[in-house]
Amino acid sequence: MRPASLALSTIAEYVAAVCADTYLLCTARRTDVRYRISRDPRTLANIGRLRCDVYRNAKSAYLIDELDGNGLDRFDRTATAFVAELRSAEDEIFAAVRAVPHPFEVLDFVTENFLTANLGTHSLKRTVEVSRLVSSRPDRKVTNGLLLFGGIYLALTGITRYFAYVALPESPASRPVAGSFQIPHRNRGGYTIVSGSIAKHAAKIGPRLWRNTKFRGSAGVAKHPKRI
Repeated sequence: MRPASLALSTIAEYVAAVCADTYLLCTARRTDVRYRISRDPRTLANIGRLRCDVYRNAKSAYLIDELDGNGLDRFDRTATAFVAELRSAEDEIFAAVRAVPHPFEVLDFVTENFLTANLGTHSLKRTVEVSRLVSSRPDRKVTNGLLLFGGIYLALTGITRYFAYVALPESPASRPVAGSFQIPHRNRGGYTIVSGSIAKHAAKIGPRLWRNTKFRGSAGVAKHPKRI
């Protein structure tokens, strides 16, 4: 993934934050959450601590084993990380997710031919792998806002597709035969690739936000937000 210029990145982050804030206001009537991009070592260190805390509480030992002593791994060096924090407590991050450019983490487990066959494209320069989604305060709408924030930022900086690998159920009857793979010493049901178009998701969400947001005067204050 080609790094965005500072000016483009700043503008993209601002637009993405406005959209995510509007989504959260419309769906949860909340204005206390700030979404932003990790741009400094301090934020990255906070993300690492958050991961360790969440994984320990969830008793996900195998996820901790893949991290270093600071809760990070080698993919954090190239990834773009998105975080959520309370406006009243800056730097106290409670949710985070990252977008990893090629070469992806999943390529530790599958071949590139397997991946491109499942993605339906051989062009990986505008594709990112979404991973390490964690939250110490689980809230579906806040998490959706974080994913929306990250998706809009990526779209504005030239990324067109995303994917993630997800665990499959252990029951063979409900497990797809094609497109699944195994990771040693992890989920016995295996894993599969899920992917999508960032632009298509944004196109679905945008009109819904517009329909459910009414503006009062020129100040842009949302009035009577409805559920999306």
